[in-house]
Amino acid sequence: MKDAITVPDDERVAEYYKYRQELERMAADFRLVITHPSYALPHLKPGRLIKVKHDKLDFGWGVVISYSKRISPKHLPLPPHEQYIIDVLLNVIPSGTLMTKDRANVPPTPGNI
Repeated sequence: MKDAITVPDDERVAEYYKYRQELERMAADFRLVITHPSYALPHLKPGRLIKVKHDKLDFGWGVVISYSKRISPKHLPLPPHEQYIIDVLLNVIPSGTLMTKDRANVPPTPGNI
């Protein structure tokens, strides 16, 4: 059954796949550069709107409140992207919703608001 499946221009498909992988790698490298603290911190002024994402979670837009440098343990230096904590005001719970004790310890995610 699977031998009956043919892919026309399979060399071109393989070439396309290789180019897609290269583009994804370059995009990841680009994100590492533009989010490096030496480039990003000068723009993180209080009141600035920023898009907040973590892995596959998208929290939407938030407002920068402040940022501070983390104190790293002596035996474990932190990579540049983990050396700062950014305080951001996010709308993760609809206004008027009461926060109960049960939900107080649940980290906010776009799925549990």
